[in-house]
Order: sequence, then structure tokens, then C-alpha cells
Amino acid sequence: MSGLIWPDAERLLAKLAAKTGIPYTLSTVASQPPETVGPHTENQGWFQLYPPRDPAIRTDTLNRAKAAGFHTLVLTADVPVASRRERQIRSGLTNPPKLTPRLLTQVARCPAWAFGTLKYGMPRLRLIGII
Repeated sequence: MSGLIWPDAERLLAKLAAKTGIPYTLSTVASQPPETVGPHTENQGWFQLYPPRDPAIRTDTLNRAKAAGFHTLVLTADVPVASRRERQIRSGLTNPPKLTPRLLTQVARCPAWAFGTLKYGMPRLRLIGII
């Protein structure tokens, strides 16, 4: 979810990884879809799959990643229940971000992030359709 930290982060990180000759791994929960990031991996794209239960969604996700140039699959095994992330709860991290006075203060302190977010939109999980 690097797109929460910096607008368009996945594409920027993929370009940097390609430039330095190392693989870039795009997550299922990235803020950009494989079609946006894949062309920037220069055949060094790996895709991290959090396998959805629905086989049709899983197949579509894998087909999209492969068509976008991701050739190595990183499978993530996890617990079947969402974790309670205390640090994220304390910091008020939500997806999508909620406009709160605290967030607006942080935005005012980092205008480059704010303008980037205006350009690329609010970070959201575009591959799996969470708005």
C-alpha cells in the first residue's frame, strides 16, 4: 500500500527497480493496477497474490497481472481473519483516507503530497475494487 505514502508510488518504485536491475513486486492491495505498473518493470515484474476465495476473481487477477508483464508469482499465505493492526488504528489510518482535521493538518505540511494526490487521485485499492 505504498500509494498511501506517496502518490503514484508503485509506478515510481517499479521504474527505479527496473533502472537498478532488481525485481519489483506489485501487491494485490496496491493502489495502482497491474496494467499501470507493468510497463515500467522492464520484464522484472513480480506479482504478490493475496488469493481471493472466488475462483473467477482469482483467475481474472492472475490473467491481468500476466498480461501486464508480471512473470513471477509471489504467493502470500496468511491467517483467514483480518489482523488487528493497533499502530494503524492509533494513527487513524483508513482506506480510503478520511478527511479529518488531523489529516488536513498533515496535508498542509506536505504540499507536494497534496498536489500529487490531486493529480493521481485519492489512494485506493484499484485492483480489487475497494473504493
